[in-house]
Amino acid sequence: MAASRKALLAPPLLLIALGVIWSGYWFVGSHVTGTAIANWMSRESESGRRWTCHGQNISGYPFRFELSCSSVTLEDARAPVTVTAGPLRAVALAYRPNHVIAELDGPAQAILPSGQKFTANWTQLRMSTQISGGRLAAYDSVLEGFRAAQVDASGEFQIAKAGSLETHLRQTPDVSPDAPSFDLAVDGKGVASALIDNLAGSNDPGDLTLRATLTRGDAIGPGNPIDIAERWRLSGGKITVAQLKIARGRIALDATGEFALDDEHRVAGRVEGTAAGFEQLLARGAGALGGLFNIRPSGGAPKGLPFAVTLRDGRVMLGPLRIATLAPLY
Repeated sequence: MAASRKALLAPPLLLIALGVIWSGYWFVGSHVTGTAIANWMSRESESGRRWTCHGQNISGYPFRFELSCSSVTLEDARAPVTVTAGPLRAVALAYRPNHVIAELDGPAQAILPSGQKFTANWTQLRMSTQISGGRLAAYDSVLEGFRAAQVDASGEFQIAKAGSLETHLRQTPDVSPDAPSFDLAVDGKGVASALIDNLAGSNDPGDLTLRATLTRGDAIGPGNPIDIAERWRLSGGKITVAQLKIARGRIALDATGEFALDDEHRVAGRVEGTAAGFEQLLARGAGALGGLFNIRPSGGAPKGLPFAVTLRDGRVMLGPLRIATLAPLY
């Protein structure tokens, strides 16, 4: 009789024990999450960036860790710039704490020291980050219905928009973990900007496809952007563009390239490929150059013309012609 009573009590007692252990794990995990956030904010503050998660709350018991902020503020003393955005929600499953999915709501606003104000809004911004061995393993983001504008006394002036923009980052397979690289994929639909509108003479939205690899990912870590960029430069990091496609009205670009930072912290490298509608850009954006070659936009179907642009010693060269000068990034 005693043995049968023990057999009957064993399952519920086991469930209670598992519940107590799981609850302990969740509460310890939530404390660790809060401490990690506080420590990260402290390190950012030491680098001159002050992050504020207004109304911070950690919840999600028993199966998730959920962080929510009623709004987010970034004050960068080095830029200096102040950025505010709407509510933030970040979720990680309790059994997969290294995979975080976050959503950020608009609108966002940035104010520069000069008083210039920029605003941005979107219908959806969702991000996914996976950490493995203390390093970034994968990142994904989806941005939809994006609009950015500059605000002044006369009102708002739209400077950029995108129907959708997807970004995917993965560690390159079969690469030494001591010097990891990352494969980057970006796909944009309905992308437009005021600068390109003025240059191209149309406001047709365009599509963007980018496939690239960034080497020496081990140099990218904590710290301010300038320190990160310098570590990456000194380690010999480079960006190899396997595919860059831009389609916008009559203009179509298909190119490859390779870029790095030189000793003066300027972008250096080479990009080459074909460009359809290239004569339209030259005729509008560089009239003297277009006149030199007697280039005019044609009414027929656009034809792809080969081109090669070299960035070296702060100069942007189109063949033997110097078409621009590059300033140091930092």
